[in-house]
Amino acid sequence: NAILPSLMKNLAENQHYEYPQNLFEIGRIFVSGDTETGVLEEEHLSVMLCHDKTDFTEIRQVLETLIRALGLKCEVKESDYPHFITGRGGDITIHNKNIGIIGELHPQVITNWQMVMPVVGFELNLQEVFKLAWKH
Repeated sequence: NAILPSLMKNLAENQHYEYPQNLFEIGRIFVSGDTETGVLEEEHLSVMLCHDKTDFTEIRQVLETLIRALGLKCEVKESDYPHFITGRGGDITIHNKNIGIIGELHPQVITNWQMVMPVVGFELNLQEVFKLAWKH
């Protein structure tokens, strides 16, 4: 139901390569929903940055640049997610519609993946972003 974990797996498996490591993936995810099968399919975009100086500000700048290129403006509303550092994670909204999450991964998550560098990332529901862009 999310792409971020697969990007973490790629980062963990490729630590022996040079940093910075900046990854993105577009793909289909599956979530529970009100359909005949009980499953909704959504297209998502996930971006992760991994290097010794990365932080929440850097990933937020990447997000805002992407959203601005689509002629939109987003807000990040602080929210607590256990996989993000408290105060450095939240929900991404456009016109008060939640379209994704963003944050700086908690040190325990990085340790669990046996990684040594900070990691930040976001994941967006592309279908919702494009709907909002077309309305704009």
